[in-house]
Amino acid sequence: MSLVILKEIGKDFNTGVNTISPLNSINLEIKKNDKLIIYGKSGSGKTTLLNILSTLEIPSKGSMVFSNEPIESLSDKDLSNLRLNDIGVVFQSHHLLDEFSLYENIILPGSINQDLDKDFAHFLIEKLKISDRKNHLPDQLSGGERQRCAIARALINKPKLLVMDEPTGDLDRNTSDEVMELIDNVFNEIDIAVVIATHDENLKFMPKSKYLLEQGKLNLIQG
Repeated sequence: MSLVILKEIGKDFNTGVNTISPLNSINLEIKKNDKLIIYGKSGSGKTTLLNILSTLEIPSKGSMVFSNEPIESLSDKDLSNLRLNDIGVVFQSHHLLDEFSLYENIILPGSINQDLDKDFAHFLIEKLKISDRKNHLPDQLSGGERQRCAIARALINKPKLLVMDEPTGDLDRNTSDEVMELIDNVFNEIDIAVVIATHDENLKFMPKSKYLLEQGKLNLIQG
């Protein structure tokens, strides 16, 4: 069953001098529980593509369908609810709230939609091995701990799709491997589709499919 369908997606940015088109005729189908990785160099358009997948940006051309719903038919309020409930996003930088503890940062999205599953929050904290840090503020955490907190926050509302943009880009190799191994343990126990964009060909993640984004085109290289 298809969760997301992108058809002939293009994105243009007008600089005032010329038009930059990082994405051209992108076609992609993501099924329930799919695990995908998108490789690409810096500036290849990976972030733009993930922003479109997470509905943070609207494509200039083409169409996107999420759970049989055309994105272009949704209001701004509907899109906000979609992002809150069905799409989790993890950025390269954690974007945690400095004045909130690790636990408070994690449960914030669940508190917003008034449907917090505290048992699931504790499950994520235990699986990601940050239970002993849950009362610490972000500046008291290591880089790996902050990123695991950001991942738990993205998962707290049990989204159908998790989008991760260079999730270990700020981490050293050993910490990156540790974080990805812990994430994989979580993915094995929940129903979720995952799309990771990275330039790191050694990222410790075993996807079902691998793609290369290059010169605005998305090409399947494995799967």
